Amino acid sequence: MFVTMQQDGSCTGMAYLSGFRPLGWWFGNYFGVRKEQRAGSRALDFWEHMAEKCRQILPGAHGAIFETERYRDQDIESALKKFELRRAGHSAPLTEDERYSVTAALRIAIYTSRGVSHHPRGALLMAATDARARHPVEYVQPAMQSPFDRSNEVPLWPMVLPFATTVAKMHSRNEYLMRPEAVEEIVEFLYRVFRYAYSKEDPAASEGLPSHEGYAEYLDEWRSKLQVRLAGKRIVLTNRGILSAAVHRLLGRYGRDIDDEEIG
Repeated sequence: MFVTMQQDGSCTGMAYLSGFRPLGWWFGNYFGVRKEQRAGSRALDFWEHMAEKCRQILPGAHGAIFETERYRDQDIESALKKFELRRAGHSAPLTEDERYSVTAALRIAIYTSRGVSHHPRGALLMAATDARARHPVEYVQPAMQSPFDRSNEVPLWPMVLPFATTVAKMHSRNEYLMRPEAVEEIVEFLYRVFRYAYSKEDPAASEGLPSHEGYAEYLDEWRSKLQVRLAGKRIVLTNRGILSAAVHRLLGRYGRDIDDEEIG
């Protein structure tokens, strides 16, 4: 499904999603709104319009799963120091890694800015929790071209934009404890999407995309790794405590500087 948002005759937002009817999930291939059009509720209104279209096509769907970049706290901390130096009048350009982490943290903050405590159109991070902390589920986007190795794989975090059927099952206003079978369903879905798109072994593979011999086996290996990593863990969908203290300091103190840097 391809959806656009327009204003004054210009395209200001675009979303592209793939639905999978058997598992009841949508995959967010792309969702974006031009930076200058994100003020107020425009971006969230666009998401709600997109979600309604998804629900019309797949009634009872659970929601849309997005992949988002990971940030590293060490890059956030070093970016903080550089913004502090700039305020003191020193030249301190950000490195590529620092810009990447700031962009990733900003994107997660935007996706979760409203959260389900206000309205079910906010995004939730898929996280593993224990008595001491919660950690984002470490998912790896498989390579989509040869070679099928680390050089073409991307470490990401999965996020969920829940529909009403998912929100209704949440045990609190902003956190949903996932049943083991629901975790397994999402893991299956994430790798099934790529199998349909690129596996020569799959009879339902998409036409027009490059297909690869041995791709199904490669995906099965990655799926098994993630299943082992999550086995026995308490997995939640949440917008609580998912941004580190360093990210809160960075965005709280230097939001205008980040805009001036044209990050995000």
